[in-house]
Amino acid sequence: MSFALARFAFFSLAATSLARAQSELQSYFGPSNSRAGTSLEGVGDLNGDGYADLLVGRPGSDGGRGQLVCVSGRYLGGQGGSILLWTWSPGAANASADAGFGHALTSIDDLDGDGLREIVVGAPFDDAGGSNAGAVFFLRGSASAPTLLRKINGEVAGDRFGWALDGANDLNLDGKDDVAVGAPLHDTVSANVGVVYKVSGGAALTGAAWKIGEVNGLFPGEQLGSSVLAGVNLSGDSFGEIVAGAPFAAFLNESSRGAVRVYDGTDLSIEGSYYGTIGDLWGWALAGLSDFNGDGFADVLIGAPGSDLGGVDAGRAVLLSGREMFGQNSLYEEIAEWTGTRPASAFGQAVAWTRDVSGDGLPDLLVGAPGYEPLLFGANNGAVYVFSGASLERVGFLQGEADESLGDSLSNAGQLGLDADIDGDGVRDFFAAGSSCDSVATNGGVVKGISLYPSSPVTYCTGKTNSLGCIPGVTRSGAPSLSSASPFTVSAVNIVNQKQGLLFYGFAPESASFQGGTLCVASPTTRTPVQSSGGSSSGADCTGTFAFDFNARIQSGIDPALSLGAEVYCQYWSRDPQSPSTTSLTNALRFLVQP
Repeated sequence: MSFALARFAFFSLAATSLARAQSELQSYFGPSNSRAGTSLEGVGDLNGDGYADLLVGRPGSDGGRGQLVCVSGRYLGGQGGSILLWTWSPGAANASADAGFGHALTSIDDLDGDGLREIVVGAPFDDAGGSNAGAVFFLRGSASAPTLLRKINGEVAGDRFGWALDGANDLNLDGKDDVAVGAPLHDTVSANVGVVYKVSGGAALTGAAWKIGEVNGLFPGEQLGSSVLAGVNLSGDSFGEIVAGAPFAAFLNESSRGAVRVYDGTDLSIEGSYYGTIGDLWGWALAGLSDFNGDGFADVLIGAPGSDLGGVDAGRAVLLSGREMFGQNSLYEEIAEWTGTRPASAFGQAVAWTRDVSGDGLPDLLVGAPGYEPLLFGANNGAVYVFSGASLERVGFLQGEADESLGDSLSNAGQLGLDADIDGDGVRDFFAAGSSCDSVATNGGVVKGISLYPSSPVTYCTGKTNSLGCIPGVTRSGAPSLSSASPFTVSAVNIVNQKQGLLFYGFAPESASFQGGTLCVASPTTRTPVQSSGGSSSGADCTGTFAFDFNARIQSGIDPALSLGAEVYCQYWSRDPQSPSTTSLTNALRFLVQP
């Protein structure tokens, strides 16, 4: 495999200079064996309460027949209210037992003119077209509960039709958006070669023939259609291309390298095939529809959770130039690559992009690692990473709790062009799931609302009582920012008057005994300039104060580590001559550098 590295950035997550963090807002846990969060789809504010809501697939509900629920964005943002807006079940009349309705999920532009997007749901184990032939359901969007427009059955037993879905542009020129549907175990051509169908959205209303076209995989066992991405502008035409993953494709007799294949959106002619390395499972997950390298064409984010580059099955994710992928040759431009750092973390099992949550002017990239375990094997935490679309550096990280396996599904609300500020702080948020979460109910699944930036800095730790009986404390005003002209002032009060002191900071918290008090910031730390506490000009009292404009330091560029998304911990130290240790310590402040 050769690469044209016109612009190439490689990032090992272990080499990221700073710890970054996201903030969990609220979690929804599914009932036992429901596998809630297997699929997610943001559809905007359905109930008019000002918060973006989320569709959640529960393919294990109803004995495996499956269900679709709408989870309140207001609830996931920690704003209270009802958890579920509605629940929809296909029932025995429309789906066979163990159909897995909700395994895949997408939405398309309004078909019936009522102003709401329609919902498309995959049930890849449905038996109506033959055992495990699969099915796709078109549902009329609704603020209360959807209604069934049409069910389309798979054509061949065992196909798993509806395993993967993505909404496309109007490919058959009937004025209605269409859908790309993957059936990865299709074997009419050869065993488990897989197939991707173009399915007419308009046919969901009229009952007309649903199949616009189809394309089969190239080699036995490659399972084309395990992931699909539709309507991607790789060529500049008005239709967009279809990109499909075949994660078990072999190349040069090396198994499970995986392939990503690009097809013309109109005639489905193949435009290129791009392979991973041995064992990669390249193409397990796909995301796209935004231009990250500035060439005017959408780029494609590819998940390869089987990659061993960062350790056995640590996984990797690669951002490729969509324009180069349409070049019909084996050369392509790799914009960036990131690898997992823990064995078996499956980094790249889910990928997505969301509208700009980091404030740097470009959409941001999300990568899930559901097998991530920070210290001990068996904890099953999982994790979600956020990468800046502008710098391509990691700007966020959220580790799941024990047994959550967080990160096997990520929201694609950004792909719909929807704002999703669910906590009301003016910054866009996003969603992530762990569908096999066992922490509350066995295989119940968990869905989380996540904010990249907390709404305000928070204090933590405890100050040391000084020789005069006062407890020094840290306060703040303003907000930490890369661009704001207003100061972000970190202050200390109850300081012994007319003494020297300084603010020091680092990028991790601490709670360790130190000179009779508590050291609240982990090493290594950086000191700011020495200040005088002022206060009363004579005698000894606690009228002294310190103040430091942290925005001035952030914006000066003197410390490159104070970049967008940096998580900062800071504490004041000062002289206290009457104390046995001659020093005084405040409590501490934690904040994230915001746009």
